[in-house]
Amino acid sequence: MIHKDFPPHYFLNKGPDLSEVWNMQATKINYELLEKAREQKVQTDLRSELKKHLNQHQVHGLRQTILQQVVTANYEAAQRELDHYVDSLDEYPAFRPRTERYVRHAKDLINAIKSKRNFPGLSSLSKSKQQELIEKVLEHFDELKEYLKRLEKVERELKLEDMRSTVIVVKAFFHILFILVTIAFVNELLSGTGHTFSKVISDISNKLMELTMSLF
Repeated sequence: MIHKDFPPHYFLNKGPDLSEVWNMQATKINYELLEKAREQKVQTDLRSELKKHLNQHQVHGLRQTILQQVVTANYEAAQRELDHYVDSLDEYPAFRPRTERYVRHAKDLINAIKSKRNFPGLSSLSKSKQQELIEKVLEHFDELKEYLKRLEKVERELKLEDMRSTVIVVKAFFHILFILVTIAFVNELLSGTGHTFSKVISDISNKLMELTMSLF
């Protein structure tokens, strides 16, 4: 029954305006898409800046591998690569103790870069705040590069020390060799046993072989 105080068209128009609801929903969707597009742009710009810092100086080896992983946001892979690098140098016992703090700080920097790049609502920050965050990420990135360089420096130093030790051993070996050859040769000449020179050389060779085996 239609109330006499209200015209029929009143009840026909009662309720939500579907076109208005649709427009509101479309506006919400458009806003979400806009936010997503802004976020992608910020991340793309940041990645480009990191690539520039990576390519400022030619890097190879450890730095190239780990920094490239960080640029592409593969943070866990970067930390695994760092651990693998340290493990691969176990033949140098002094390497791990000398680089432990470098490795720990490098991992902290990787985590700091990850945290700032994934900062919630990054695209909604003001331009100045976004730039401030980007500069901090780049600062962490350059510091990471420097700490990886320190790790490689320690590796080179230990390998050089090992090489010097090897040279010292080789020099000592040849000094002993010369002395033994001289003594053996003189002894054979003075012994009067009639051994030929080839026999002398053969005996000396055997002695040198025994000496070599005892050194290594």
